[in-house]
Amino acid sequence: MKKLLKSLVVAGLVASAGSVMAATVDGSLVTGTTATSTGSQGSFDINVTKEDSVQISGLNSIVITQAGVATVPVTASDSVCYYATTNNYTVRMDSSSPLTEAGDIRLASGTNPMSYMLTWTETTGDAQTASWGAAAGGSLNDNVATASLTSDNKTSANCGGASNATIAVTIPTAVFNAAPTGLYTDTVNITIVGI
Repeated sequence: MKKLLKSLVVAGLVASAGSVMAATVDGSLVTGTTATSTGSQGSFDINVTKEDSVQISGLNSIVITQAGVATVPVTASDSVCYYATTNNYTVRMDSSSPLTEAGDIRLASGTNPMSYMLTWTETTGDAQTASWGAAAGGSLNDNVATASLTSDNKTSANCGGASNATIAVTIPTAVFNAAPTGLYTDTVNITIVGI
């Protein structure tokens, strides 16, 4: 299932730095020899506003099927594309699970919880990373934005059809093994904000 969330951040005016634009002025009506020599002269302004933009795309459902007893943490990931024309950006992950608490992001199977960690990792540039779900080893609580990250993609809204980051789900071994069998689900909202 494809998902797409977009955020737009307004930028400053792109014009001659420090200059003040003059008001538009119509030319005077001129006749006679003036009309065929100097003519009628007026002026008009040109104003161009370039807005910053951000986008997260290439999102897919992350599906994990694991039978029996796990001997290592259960994990899977999705490759995505982020785009931010600003110098920096933040990422925020927000679980929709009714069983999630601030520091404990949880998948739900009815009333049965399964704590897990979400990880954002850039796969290009300086490979910045962040994680959510403190109960499962993450550093951020649910619905908390990262500190400022450096944007390494200011030129291609779709990464040229490739990807530049991954979103990973990791379920601790003990948590997975202790959970009853069943289908555990969550819907995560991800927000990219240019700063």
